[in-house]
Amino acid sequence: MTVRQRNPSKNDREEEEDLSPSKLVPSANSSWDKCIDDEESSSHENGTQQPLVEAIISTKQQEHQKTATPPPPPSALDNFLSFYSTFSYGTFTADQGLKILQWSSWAIAYLTASSSLNSRFKNKHISPSFRHIYNDLSMARYALRFYGFFQSLEGYRSGSWAGGTWENPLIAKIAKYLMCGSMLIYYPLEHVAYAGWQMPKVVRVDANRFSAVS
Repeated sequence: MTVRQRNPSKNDREEEEDLSPSKLVPSANSSWDKCIDDEESSSHENGTQQPLVEAIISTKQQEHQKTATPPPPPSALDNFLSFYSTFSYGTFTADQGLKILQWSSWAIAYLTASSSLNSRFKNKHISPSFRHIYNDLSMARYALRFYGFFQSLEGYRSGSWAGGTWENPLIAKIAKYLMCGSMLIYYPLEHVAYAGWQMPKVVRVDANRFSAVS
């Protein structure tokens, strides 16, 4: 039996050409060139749009600054609160505030101690009450002085208490040796006096004498 081979027709040749590898797989060079062209065109568009966007933002900011209303001035209460926060922030200024309260309490206690004022206010407990407040604030100030020794030591070593550089070096020496040096002696004496008052059975010293010497 003889098998006859069929000659490929024109349609068969066209199908083979469409299924060839060159038709199915794109060229690497052509794809790479296309990506580069896309990136160049994108960067070119961004480069031209960026100055325009910056100009629009700048214009909007200028318009906002022109139309924005200035903030109202702070009230008297806000000014007082700002001053009070700054004043009470440091240990030294806090001690000054307690000092004002302490001696104000002493003055009220002293003025209301007479019998005539007691009869006028019809309350004989005013003077002893303010005397008690005065004593408590005095002890509170003694406790705050525990912070002072190391502040004085820092000023002695760094010269910060001189308040800057002076043409006359004697001023810096006065701040260092006279001011800081005296406080380095003052604070330990105050600490001993405070301990003698608060713990007389533990610290057996004459607290009044140490306080007087300081």
